[in-house]
Amino acid sequence: MRGTVKWFSKEKGYGFIVGNDNIDRFFSVRDISGVNLPNTGDTVDFQDKPSKKGPAATSINIIQSAKTTASFNDDRVVCANCGKRMVPRMITYRGSPSKSVCPFCGATYKKFGYCFIATAVYKSYDAPEVLVLRKFRDKHLVTNLLGRIFIKTYYFISPYFANKIAKSQKWTKIIKKILDKLVYKLK
Repeated sequence: MRGTVKWFSKEKGYGFIVGNDNIDRFFSVRDISGVNLPNTGDTVDFQDKPSKKGPAATSINIIQSAKTTASFNDDRVVCANCGKRMVPRMITYRGSPSKSVCPFCGATYKKFGYCFIATAVYKSYDAPEVLVLRKFRDKHLVTNLLGRIFIKTYYFISPYFANKIAKSQKWTKIIKKILDKLVYKLK
């Protein structure tokens, strides 16, 4: 049977092949014939092998290497700490996203703070304007009851609005003007 390597991890030693019948089949390094390991997008010949966990492939021979992997959707990113390609793992705190980390070395890939709307508008958790707003929250709002009530309400409703704002350039521009004025006064 002929198919295409959908995904293969050299570090983990396994992957998936999509056959001409559009069925995904699991395979491991032991199922590969020859010394070369396949890459995502390679065309391969293989034998279909039923297993307890579903369809599998064995006796895999690489027929043609993929010319470019850019034509395939590869949603992995490169870890700045260890340099490996990875899919970040989400870490949550009390049910809310806190940060994403590299599954190989544990380094933080991206922080998800509670400045939802400002982060959506300025496109970065560490933007200078977002830092000013967080500093104001930590210095003034947290210190009194009304401020804490405001923060709790904001944390509850703002993820929905931040998602809507991030998808609309019109709303991003409007909210950015308002936040720019607020940040200017807080400085």
